[in-house]
Amino acid sequence: MWIMFYMYIRLTSSKKSKHPTLQIVEGIREGKKVKQKITASLGVIKSQKDLIKLRKLADHLIQKLEKEGLPPDDKIAVQDLIHQKTCYDGYGIVINELMQLSGFSKVIHQAQGKNTFTLEEIVKLILVQRFDCPSSKMRTYERQEEHGFQGIDLQHIYRTMDAMESLEADIQKEAFSTACKFSEKLVDCFFFDVTTLYFESVVQDEIKDFGFSKDQKYHMVQIVLALVVDVHGLPIAYEVFKGNLAETKTLIPVLEKLKNSFSIKNVTVVCDRGLASKQNIEALQNAEFHFVIATKLKSMSKKLKINDLSTYSPLSHQEAIVEKEKVLFRTMAHPQYKDTLLIATYSPSRARKDKEDRERVIEKLKKKLCNSSDETSIKKVINNGAYKKYTNIKKGSL
Repeated sequence: MWIMFYMYIRLTSSKKSKHPTLQIVEGIREGKKVKQKITASLGVIKSQKDLIKLRKLADHLIQKLEKEGLPPDDKIAVQDLIHQKTCYDGYGIVINELMQLSGFSKVIHQAQGKNTFTLEEIVKLILVQRFDCPSSKMRTYERQEEHGFQGIDLQHIYRTMDAMESLEADIQKEAFSTACKFSEKLVDCFFFDVTTLYFESVVQDEIKDFGFSKDQKYHMVQIVLALVVDVHGLPIAYEVFKGNLAETKTLIPVLEKLKNSFSIKNVTVVCDRGLASKQNIEALQNAEFHFVIATKLKSMSKKLKINDLSTYSPLSHQEAIVEKEKVLFRTMAHPQYKDTLLIATYSPSRARKDKEDRERVIEKLKKKLCNSSDETSIKKVINNGAYKKYTNIKKGSL
């Protein structure tokens, strides 16, 4: 008796679904008998576009399986299995659905023009690679077949990035529209934050420059990226700034963009203390935006007696928490800004953590200073950002 294996693709209908499913089926012929075994179900076909996409993925998987060889016996002991490689083949389906839901497919299609390559297909490849394993455009090009893409040239990936630049405003408007569409209530609260993105380079230009790096990559050029999201974390808008721009100077340009592009008025902007400058707060007030901005405790006047816990009260909804562990708060008029409320809070658990961290750093600093014999090594220790606030160096003492 002889046995033959072969694989093929088939569409299967079900009473539970109005759409067919694309499957990879393994045919096993033993003499005159043929048995079918479902190797993989790749997804539901809702349109001709889905069929073309999943057909490409199926063909790619069949080629890989046939190349690696099919096992002659499907009764394999689990303990004998050896992990060789993990493949992720679902990203393309997810990205395709997200592109449709967000409206980005419609926007990107506008930039297609006379290009001989398909912009939308290449954008999907870039996003799939970003979801799977963020890497360079070269690596994206090299891994395209692992995600079911074929025949995309490296030069077309770079040209797609150029074409996308002109769509920046349209994409952000579509992102805002999508956030409003899927939000259960009016989009009236924005969270604003800033980060830095560095490049493996020291070449400066009109946008890349040296600056304060949040990745501690001070010897490399970078850009500053400001991002606005809603309460669900959905992106609303972004702006790219030169790498040497201070964080406090990014808020006002983004606020102006929000007002002009989206015609928003009655919103609350939430920022961390890195944005708490006088200029930013005055800009928020002039724009008639509500805002919540963290502030540094040490910037407050001692006359306010912030550290006097006898003036604090417990926050509400803490009935299940023991008295000594309750979070306390206090409100007062802000001493610097008109019609602005200052809210101070005290958390016992956070206070304990801060104390432990502080004592650990001080103890570590003492040991390093005791073990540092020369002036150079001592200067190196006290210039460390973690130790600097716990040292008081007098001029001429080193």
